Amino acid sequence: MRRLKERFLSLAGVAMLVGCASGSQPNLAPAGPLARLLGPYAANAVRDDRGHSWFAHAAVSENLLYVSDPQGRRVIIYSFPYAKVVGVLRGLDSPAGECVDKAQNVWITDTYSSELVEYAHAGTKPIAKLADTNQYPIDCSIDTLTGNLAVANTEDSSEGQGSIAIYTGARGPPKMYSFPKLYYPFFLGYDDASNLFIDGEGHDGGFVFGELPAGSGKFTKIPLHKAFELAGGVLWDGTYVTVGDEAAGVVYQTTGAGGQIVGTTQLAGAQNVAQFWIAKLGGGSQTKQISKLVGPNLNGASVMFWKYPSGGNATKTVDGLEAPFGTAISKR
Repeated sequence: MRRLKERFLSLAGVAMLVGCASGSQPNLAPAGPLARLLGPYAANAVRDDRGHSWFAHAAVSENLLYVSDPQGRRVIIYSFPYAKVVGVLRGLDSPAGECVDKAQNVWITDTYSSELVEYAHAGTKPIAKLADTNQYPIDCSIDTLTGNLAVANTEDSSEGQGSIAIYTGARGPPKMYSFPKLYYPFFLGYDDASNLFIDGEGHDGGFVFGELPAGSGKFTKIPLHKAFELAGGVLWDGTYVTVGDEAAGVVYQTTGAGGQIVGTTQLAGAQNVAQFWIAKLGGGSQTKQISKLVGPNLNGASVMFWKYPSGGNATKTVDGLEAPFGTAISKR
């Protein structure tokens, strides 16, 4: 990790001037793909444990939206869909991607700590941690059939090719996989048949999408025949494997292994939507079921809600974050 942090570059000349004038260190960012994903990282900063994790226990029976904010070294918890702040998780170094298991426990990738951290629904203290030794985990997904936890490691600590770690039953040590055509894994997601889909960049920086079929030990590349500016989130929506273009603010519905794009959700007003979440609401005898896509508007310092799959203008915007990266919803 030290080697990666040593090659952090200043974000802008203005930031450098301000830092030098005040005698403080400027904010720095990694020069590799993690810089484009997580944004600036203060290499010399000390983990901020001054604040305490907390949760409003009156909200324990509510659906909860977890939003990782790596710049603030925190995860903010909101009631869902009302978007009221009901808690904050602290003590993390660089919380990024998130995923949820069948028990509605939330897993968080703590990138620069090379750890996966598990919290119970509404819990404020970790109930489990997994070491992702010498790796930088950026995203995770839980297979609802087996309970396996898959993790995308964008880079290793020697600045080499990334990898995919799969923890059987969400316990370690993991089985490590490589995908030769995918040099930098970004985002991944299981479908309902234990097939694992993943995107990221090849060594040349080009977009790559692929699959680890259930029961297989080898990834296969899937051509989507679409130009992507920056690989975004991968998530099963109940029917399709969705794949995001983070920089373009678009989510595509795909047939997964079939490689066909069958739908497009334009996220109007988005400024880099990384790891998004799709939730279904309602569906009772008196309410029509609707779907919402919740995305971290990284460059807009907010979280936004859109109708899914229609997209268009956001139906809700929640401000007050620094550079949000990941979202997940734990239901009750």
